[in-house]
Amino acid sequence: MLNPLLGSFADDGDATMPLAVHNFRSTTSHLILALLGAVMLLLAFPEPGWGWLAHVALVPWAVLAIRSSSWKTLAWTLYVVNLVWWLLRLSWLVNITAGGYVALCAYMALYLPLAMLLFRHLDKTYRGLSVLLLPGAWVTLEFIRGRVLAGGFGWFALGHTQVSYTVGTSPGYLAQTASLGGEWFVSFLVAMTAGLVVDLTVRPVRRVSMSTGRPSHRFSRRVLISLFVYSMAYVASIIYALDRLHPLKPANPMPVVAVVQSNVPQSNKQNPTRESILQTWNTLVSLTQQAAAHDPRPDLIVWPETMVPAPLNDVALTQYAGTGLVQFDEMLHSYADDLRVNLLVGAPSEEDFVTISNGDIVPNRSYNSAFLYHADGSKDPVRYDKIHRVPFGEYIPWVEGFPNLKMWMIRNLSPYEFDFTIQAGAKPVVFSFQGTQYPDAPVWRVATPICFEDAVSRTCRGLAYDGHGYKRVDMLANLTNDGWYPRTHQNPQHLQIAVMRCIELGLPMVRSVNTGISGFIDPRGRIQKLVNVAGQTQGVEGYAVNPITLDPTPTAYGRIGAWPVTFIMTLTLLTTLWGILVRLKSAQLESPPPSVDDKTRKTPPDA
Repeated sequence: MLNPLLGSFADDGDATMPLAVHNFRSTTSHLILALLGAVMLLLAFPEPGWGWLAHVALVPWAVLAIRSSSWKTLAWTLYVVNLVWWLLRLSWLVNITAGGYVALCAYMALYLPLAMLLFRHLDKTYRGLSVLLLPGAWVTLEFIRGRVLAGGFGWFALGHTQVSYTVGTSPGYLAQTASLGGEWFVSFLVAMTAGLVVDLTVRPVRRVSMSTGRPSHRFSRRVLISLFVYSMAYVASIIYALDRLHPLKPANPMPVVAVVQSNVPQSNKQNPTRESILQTWNTLVSLTQQAAAHDPRPDLIVWPETMVPAPLNDVALTQYAGTGLVQFDEMLHSYADDLRVNLLVGAPSEEDFVTISNGDIVPNRSYNSAFLYHADGSKDPVRYDKIHRVPFGEYIPWVEGFPNLKMWMIRNLSPYEFDFTIQAGAKPVVFSFQGTQYPDAPVWRVATPICFEDAVSRTCRGLAYDGHGYKRVDMLANLTNDGWYPRTHQNPQHLQIAVMRCIELGLPMVRSVNTGISGFIDPRGRIQKLVNVAGQTQGVEGYAVNPITLDPTPTAYGRIGAWPVTFIMTLTLLTTLWGILVRLKSAQLESPPPSVDDKTRKTPPDA
């Protein structure tokens, strides 16, 4: 059934050299090829971010998958090398949680050998086009790792290498296909290049004459079909990108937004003193006042995640009435009114207060939230509570009913020594704010992915699009605290992922990030401006103001979500299952019938 689709080329007249002639047998050859692919993929991400290397990074692994004499050697060598790769790429986690860092890397390292074993099985079963089989296997595992186990971990997807993380750099032609099928479409196209290289190098390029046994001048059918499939995919992608990358028609008027970037060390946030709290607050207020006086004057000013050091929800304010904690809410009302600007801020929310054994009243539920203060001094009646929580950073998965195990995991796999659990938000929230330039200014809508939510494609889509496939917001505002990872390659990679979200959804994004990188991304993934102080975008405090380019047209991915990659994954897995069943059936048919002596031995004595 699937052979005609994937292509069996036994009737092509191609040379069919025994695989053993080209097999890799030694551990050394396995490790060399595994390391070659790992180094190329390492360099493809920030920094240095040589994205072109991603197109060929899979070639050594794919060749090894086809030509390895032992699947066990293939699996363990790829796992070891990939484990080192993840340990290097996630090194920014080691100072936060050494145990969690090692555990996450050990788990993530499983996906490379699984992808290559899947590709090996498909290749040996169907002898089909690597230009399709390799990306199918790769994207299947990439999609699964972005969802499986506590919401998944989708960082360092192959497609991320194709988007920018600096001002003035093109987001790339292939990256625009994310608007069709998400970031996995981009990964598929990048992996197609590696698949084509495999088809051109591992398999015979020219046909062999059936009469003379010598290579002819004609190219093999495999090569011709592979080149055709690859060319069509890339030509279509470039044509599509050229159409999308034309200048967007600016709205009249355009919303003007300012982002504030604080530079607060995480040590100050985890162990705050009165002095550090006041210093941070005064800095934020000063930057806000400077931004509000900027020309053009902003309609909205955005603060980073949890920069307000007290809860701002009404239940908590009532509970803390008469204490100093309510002064932050009062000051925000006053600043918004005095500056005549809308303020979007990150703060905790606390609810369900209970009395504990020592008589203190404490919240039973806490949230990571965003609040909007309008230019007339009023606070928006709704708040957004973060929906997608960070495992081991904002909650401990799987062990809520086992308090002793939960505390052990907190102490060994998280950066805390106490139960830090925050609750997940119930639903997406849209904030609406009116422009402040003149009385009849339009109203714009914004959704606020918090922290790493901008790294989760399905979460951002749920915030930005309604159930009918239409945009319910005009822009996204990412409120983030990257003070955990100051001046590491985590920050540009986080920005790179945010760029991918903008392309997928066709929406602009403003990012207000503690310690950086803060700035503005347009709906096509072009980074327009970053907070830049003396040439530095990280580890500095400042602000930036920029008009926002809007695009009301929904994208295909925004309308239908991940259905295209789900189809690819389903087809790949069904093809794999079909191949396993065919092999089992063939093994049964090829097994010799029992001999006469065997039958005699098995005959009962009393027969």
